[in-house]
Amino acid sequence: MPIRMSELKGDRPLVSEIRFRDLLKVETTDDLFTSLRRILPLIDYQADIRQLAHDVYWWNDDIKKQWVYSYRWPVKKSA
Repeated sequence: MPIRMSELKGDRPLVSEIRFRDLLKVETTDDLFTSLRRILPLIDYQADIRQLAHDVYWWNDDIKKQWVYSYRWPVKKSA
């Protein structure tokens, strides 16, 4: 799902870096559901439901790390 979140729409990812970082800070299941409920429309509800269910059930630092490595972070242009 993080790969889908980082797909570009124009020159911006479907889910902004800030929103993605906020998602990674979530600790409780309720807050996770709230965040995902806001993110899923941004990616047109395109997610592997089995993987998403697994990740939500096991939401912990290991899952978050996997998501961080899967998200395609934009390359910052230097001046």
